[in-house]
Amino acid sequence: MTMSDLPFDCDLVLKGGITSGVVYPTAIVELARDHRFHNIGGASAGAIAAVAAAAAEYGRQTGGGGFDELNAIPDELAHEDASSHQTLLQRLFVAQTETREYFDLFWQQKRLEGGLFTRAKAVLPTLLRHSPTIPKFKLANLFAFGLPLAAIVWAALACSPGTIAFAVLAVLVGVVIYLVARVVAGVIDMVRNAQQAVAANMHGLVNGRSVGDQMGLTDWLHERIERLAGGDRQSPLTYGDLARHDIGLVTLTTNLSQTSSETFPFSDLTWAFRPADIRTLFPEQVASHLEARGRVATESSEQRATLEKAGLLQLPPAPELPVILGARISLSFPVVISAIPLWRLTPVRRGGKWVTEYREVWLSDGGICSNMPVHLFDHPLPSRPTYAINLGSGATDSDAEPGDDHSVMARAHRNVWRPIRTGSGAGAPISDIDSTTQLLGAVLTTMQNWSDYSATRSLGVRDRVCTIRLSSKEGGMNLDMPSTTITGLAPRGRAAGENLGWMVRGTLPEHVDPVDQTDEAATQWTRHRWTRLRSTALGAGRYSDDVESGWAKPAVSQQGPLANNFAYAELAANAKTLPYLPYRSDWSATAGAALTAGIDALAAVDFGTANMVSRPPFRPLILSTRGEPVTELNERTQRDELPTS
Repeated sequence: MTMSDLPFDCDLVLKGGITSGVVYPTAIVELARDHRFHNIGGASAGAIAAVAAAAAEYGRQTGGGGFDELNAIPDELAHEDASSHQTLLQRLFVAQTETREYFDLFWQQKRLEGGLFTRAKAVLPTLLRHSPTIPKFKLANLFAFGLPLAAIVWAALACSPGTIAFAVLAVLVGVVIYLVARVVAGVIDMVRNAQQAVAANMHGLVNGRSVGDQMGLTDWLHERIERLAGGDRQSPLTYGDLARHDIGLVTLTTNLSQTSSETFPFSDLTWAFRPADIRTLFPEQVASHLEARGRVATESSEQRATLEKAGLLQLPPAPELPVILGARISLSFPVVISAIPLWRLTPVRRGGKWVTEYREVWLSDGGICSNMPVHLFDHPLPSRPTYAINLGSGATDSDAEPGDDHSVMARAHRNVWRPIRTGSGAGAPISDIDSTTQLLGAVLTTMQNWSDYSATRSLGVRDRVCTIRLSSKEGGMNLDMPSTTITGLAPRGRAAGENLGWMVRGTLPEHVDPVDQTDEAATQWTRHRWTRLRSTALGAGRYSDDVESGWAKPAVSQQGPLANNFAYAELAANAKTLPYLPYRSDWSATAGAALTAGIDALAAVDFGTANMVSRPPFRPLILSTRGEPVTELNERTQRDELPTS
């Protein structure tokens, strides 16, 4: 099938979930059968899948790798090593030498089920293998070995049964003292050195690079991206390569140094990198590409001097950035996977004056702020669906059970869900909280996810979000999932793709039993568009009412020599004559008159009304990707695109 034969277009957003991302390849491949992907985005593990999908779409359009390569990834990740019996998925999370002991301890505690004694017993071998360096342990060694040695010498000289028994007892006591001292010293030594070791590894136990013969996650991902894009490339796949084929890719990262969520690639040229850091975190081809582009990206001689003084190179503009950066900068699960250090040009106060200099910025997992960025690519009145795949709990039947394709896929569809009937999916499930630990867990979950959860349940959004249900042994931090579990999740991904495709295809495959073929199910896309039209109209009406209520009212008067209580209509008309106002160099009395006429006309429009007792009421218009309404004015202001005078 050629690109012109594909009947549907779509955008796609994918949720984060560490190893849960193994469900995504088959979902993407299923949609790719008759959909062309325009924009793809995600956070954390969803970002990895988004980058892979974008590379596969690029490969399909250029005659390279494409979606057949993507379809093979679950089986590849499930492949077990003959000696270690670990799947490739588990082996990709390989710790560096300096952090291996800490990773082993973390992983042992993660895998174990049981009380304190069980967990302590599992930790002992690691602690005994550790070689403490603290002086007090050496004193304990001296006592542990000195006591039995003295007893043995005494017994040999005395040659009596009593002294021999005492010597044996002294040896046993010495061994116990040694083992206890070694464990205690090991704990003290590892705790003392943990922060330094993890910080030196860029605040992570695993940095994604290969160690010896064991391939790391980042190196493997780089190879797969290039294979999906077609292979035999002289330079890494870039955002510019995608853009030339009308493929958009957006991932999320969390800017810990500036306490904000960022979309990647960045839209400004204030970012820089230290070459040594990039070479630590990324393969040679990627690092060399960034260094070559970074040396020519800086146009300002002053900025170039600032960069050289700091030993930095400018991060190239978005079209020249390798797409693997978008995956890795979003998948940096705190402490487990290393964060990404970049540098940003910012104003700072030095010696009583403001100067600009580069400051280090740490970027971590995109899922910290938004693990399910369903707002990406959304428009009030969409011309194509923006599908989203959510990851949830509560899986029932196992997809790994044997059976023919029909029975396997029928079970898989029972573990995916999308609300298509009016009113379904609006309410949030209520979780039991029976302990303080559960309460604290709920606090963290709410802090991280309340915005995403609210958005995915919104009218005009929830019917394009398909949830894949997983059990507690599937996905997440279950790095050691058996190969049968990994391959068993593939049908669930395919089922999610079929469920989402149902929105425009109008029908489901026969293996879905029973198949819902009501008019409501067969006309989902038209119903979705009508719902968005009503929701948008009502939101515009409410926004218009809010504007109108303050438009003509006099304001509280500002005191001082330039005091006035202009209404907003008067400000619009007189702004050009008020020299102290910012953002007015492109303003005119004509613009003020046009704005006044537009607001008056908007106020006269009947946008319809909502029945406030209906379930659910219409949702107000969302004007931006943020939780609160953000106008084009302050969105542009934040990007410094408005005139400053």
